[in-house]
Amino acid sequence: MLVVLAVDLVGGVLTNATTAAKRWYHRDPRPAARVRFVALHLVHLALFGLLVLDRDWGWALGNAVVLLVGTVLIECSPVPARRVVAMAAFLVAVLVNLVWLPIPLVLVWVPVFFQLKLLVCHLVPEVPVG
Repeated sequence: MLVVLAVDLVGGVLTNATTAAKRWYHRDPRPAARVRFVALHLVHLALFGLLVLDRDWGWALGNAVVLLVGTVLIECSPVPARRVVAMAAFLVAVLVNLVWLPIPLVLVWVPVFFQLKLLVCHLVPEVPVG
């Protein structure tokens, strides 16, 4: 299961960071589809808490709250501020996981990649360069 999760998370970070993905997911300025995409990932958190962390519902719930609060903050921010808001939400998520939601050291990459994939890579729109 961890191999599948690793492939999904690494692939998700790299794919969602591409210009093509950003153009696709942000073609509609309304946030509904992006928020649904994030909400669907709550299943990942529940399964990880259930199967890998031996029914650690506190970990799953804590990460779900951090993810959803970050999502709302990003989507409610003006477009030019979303990158900074996303990075702040990501840093809070990492700190919350390190301080209040500790998991075995071999698994600490999971919440980091998970939150990076969704908060920073998925929810931040492409910005014209040059």
